Amino acid sequence: MLKELKNRNEMDPRYTWDLTAIYENMDAFEAAFAEAKEMIGQLQKWQGHVKDDPRTALREYSNLYEKVERVYTYIGLYRDEDNGDPVRQQLSDRVTSLMIAARSAAAFLDPELLMLPDS
Repeated sequence: MLKELKNRNEMDPRYTWDLTAIYENMDAFEAAFAEAKEMIGQLQKWQGHVKDDPRTALREYSNLYEKVERVYTYIGLYRDEDNGDPVRQQLSDRVTSLMIAARSAAAFLDPELLMLPDS
């Protein structure tokens, strides 16, 4: 006999992902999202100036990428808990836009690094 599948909100929490290891709650996620957005703006100050301090520029890019990846992973898992939930889909779209914005903001980095002398 086939059992009827439960909806996500009917599942026993013991059998669900514990996303609190990434962010304690949605407020913490929103704070991280806002911080990542701000970091994107700060990274853009390096455009045309990477040669002045390439290590710091790369460190800031690395910190931004780490923040964006964490936000992206959290919402990806959150959305996957219930792909039919339009709120989760909207959050996923927001984070995808953030990822695209971060990559676009850093597009200058590789060309400027390649223009640096080998020394």
